[in-house]
Amino acid sequence: KGVTIALIDGTVDTSAPELKGANITDKSRCTIEASAATRSHGTSMASMLVSPTFGVAPDATLLTYQSSATEDISLGSCENIGGVRQNSISHLINQAIDDGAQIISLSQGSGATGDDIKWAIARAMNEGVIIVNSAGNAASDSNGGQLSRWSGVVGVAAITADGQRADYSSWGNGVTTAAVGGPVTVRDYGTGGLRPMNGTSVATPLAAGMLALARQKWPDVTANQLLQVVTKTALNPNHEWNQYTGYGAVDLGALVNTDPSQYPDENPLA
Repeated sequence: KGVTIALIDGTVDTSAPELKGANITDKSRCTIEASAATRSHGTSMASMLVSPTFGVAPDATLLTYQSSATEDISLGSCENIGGVRQNSISHLINQAIDDGAQIISLSQGSGATGDDIKWAIARAMNEGVIIVNSAGNAASDSNGGQLSRWSGVVGVAAITADGQRADYSSWGNGVTTAAVGGPVTVRDYGTGGLRPMNGTSVATPLAAGMLALARQKWPDVTANQLLQVVTKTALNPNHEWNQYTGYGAVDLGALVNTDPSQYPDENPLA
């Protein structure tokens, strides 16, 4: 409660029953004609964050920003501005910061390497906005294709329900932590039914939602100090880092109950 999360993903269907009563505002810069797949993905990510029934952070305010995927039908009205599309990740990160987001959840790959994305992420770090990004599902070192290749971004890998590393989860230098990657049941707008879903896409909003709970509990500490707690309490033995699960799975109890003010105001991922 009192925490604002930005979701950069596909279209979110706020009429879905599982989102009834959730505090969601679409802040997209433009309108994309979305495919059923991206509508399914965006709606499921929003549900895992703020569904009043099963979301991790159901009382958070969620701002949604529609990005595009290759399977989308049309890029709609997202014409170029200064050579960078309005639905580019850098534009959406900057808008989320402008709109007051404290945490940005992004369950997509991004091979962007230009100055626009570099400075958007640098601005987020400077203004204390935490960006949480999926590690990918290629079962390989996919660091170069994810936002977590950049300094300061929280890369999230996937584990199974019994705590083992998921065999599909990608790895790399940008992995910070991990969370359960499913299976979860999601709405499928292609078939009109429900289906199981696994992936680091699932793990990412779970980790972002946990950070939102910590932000609620400790409103006066810095984003850097919250990230210090993540690295100091995650569940690897001795919280030691590796490229597969980072410092280990998020320990929600420790994340919420450990006072971050005891740690230095320094970004441990920088």
